[in-house]
Amino acid sequence: MSEIFVMRERLQKLYAQYSTIVDKGLQFGLAFLTFFFISQTVGFMKAAASIFIIVALAALCTFLSTVFTVLISAGLVLVHMYKFSLGIFIVTALIYLIMFICYFKFSPKYGAVILLVPIAFYFKVPYVVPLACGLLAGPSLIVPVAFGTIIYFMLTYIKTSASVITGMEELIPQMSLFIKQLVENKELWITVIAFAGCILVTYTIRTFSLDHAWFIAVVAGGIVNIVVLASGAIIFDTTMKYGSLFIGCLIAIAFGFLLELFVFAVDYTKSERLQYEDDDYCYYVKAIPKISVAIPKKTVKQINEHQKDGNDSNVKKESEQRKKHNQIKHDNPDAVLFEQSLKKDLDL
Repeated sequence: MSEIFVMRERLQKLYAQYSTIVDKGLQFGLAFLTFFFISQTVGFMKAAASIFIIVALAALCTFLSTVFTVLISAGLVLVHMYKFSLGIFIVTALIYLIMFICYFKFSPKYGAVILLVPIAFYFKVPYVVPLACGLLAGPSLIVPVAFGTIIYFMLTYIKTSASVITGMEELIPQMSLFIKQLVENKELWITVIAFAGCILVTYTIRTFSLDHAWFIAVVAGGIVNIVVLASGAIIFDTTMKYGSLFIGCLIAIAFGFLLELFVFAVDYTKSERLQYEDDDYCYYVKAIPKISVAIPKKTVKQINEHQKDGNDSNVKKESEQRKKHNQIKHDNPDAVLFEQSLKKDLDL
């Protein structure tokens, strides 16, 4: 286990040394994956779905705030929707407008979460995001997680139902069909409720003054996802791949344990309870030290030929002196008795 903490310390030291490069790399990766997901899902305008445009936009977002990445991704979606259908474009624009109003009011600092949710769905690990949000932040992230989920279901519905929508020539029927499918999509709202419950339960438990609170919170968050999604599928008779659900929640729990290791690794065996007071309050504090290990330093001692020859000559001299002394003892036993007598009398 100590080797794992040593590796953690090395990674943290490496990140502190190259934090700017790592942060910019993560920004580029997040923007690239977002634009790639959009082009693969609703890439109706071929020019905007070009890999060169995706890389160029991702490179631009690398030097901007995450808010601009969210805005550019919304603009890219609207460009594809305008190419696809004017009615779908209008409804999508209204959804984004409502999303941005709520986003800037409740959680303007967590724009990356809106982008991460569709990407997590695309890579079949959606349950990681709400669990991580409950561990690292709090209930305010329910809003961006919910809108990220809505965006994913909205885009995937357009992808699967493109032929049906384009078969309608009039604008109003296209809009009404699109809105109806979103509002009546039971799987969408069950997922939103499950993710919200996961965030609330995980955040609440990990803030408790319990030993291994993060461990309990991670397991509880995973169980909430499984129970709510499976129960909703049974009650509302929706399709659910239970094997994928179980495996995805196990992956989320494993990721939660990894977050605990790197963010909140503490030694509960050394916890202390402190009490102090002032004129107005009495304070009861539970103090738990974080696990910290020193990175072992390797020292290399270089021995050149001169030192080696000197050491060999010293060893040779000591060996000769020892042989000479043993020979004297063997030839003159009285001297040996005299030496032992001196050692005994003088306590040498």
